[in-house]
Formats: sequence, C-alpha cells, structure tokens
Amino acid sequence: MNAGLKIGTARGIWVNEYLQTSDPSIYAVGDAIEFENPITHQSMITYLAGPANKQGRICANNVVLGNVQTYKGSINTAIVKVFDMTVATAGTASKHLTTADQT
Repeated sequence: MNAGLKIGTARGIWVNEYLQTSDPSIYAVGDAIEFENPITHQSMITYLAGPANKQGRICANNVVLGNVQTYKGSINTAIVKVFDMTVATAGTASKHLTTADQT
C-alpha cells in the first residue's frame, strides 16, 4: 500500500533528526529508513540491530515526549565470533569513502 512518504537518495524512507517521516504524524526506524552518515554526510541505510535499537528508544521518547531527542546517525560497528576468532569492523567501507570523496 502506498503511504505517500518521501523516499530518499539511498532509497530508504526519509526521516528527519527526530525520526519523523515526511508525514509528521508517522515515525520510522530500522532497516527501512535512511539517515545522514556522520562521516561522509551522505544518506545511507544500515541493516544492524544496534542502530535500530537506539532509533527505537529515541523514537519512543519523541512520540511520547514531543521530539525531545535527535538521532545523530551510525558509523556501522559490527562484531562477530566464529569459533575462537572474533572479528570486528567499524566505520565506513572504503568504497563508500571513495564515492563520498568524488562528490
């Protein structure tokens, strides 16, 4: 069903710093939204549970208390353990940094 919400340049649902969509009575969080990357300042989507959890808490505060907290983005930190090896990544992928440098 078409809600008529603005879709951003990264093809996610556009939200403002309070996680409101282009319809101010609708908030959105998680995999569906795009937000400004704090490093590249380009719109991005992230598919990680940590940022979605934080967005959910911020969104709940804003719905209940009236836009009192802003979401400042995510740098995409991920950690995985495979058997006895732990691997982590943080920041922006080099391909995204290269693209950001060209704009």
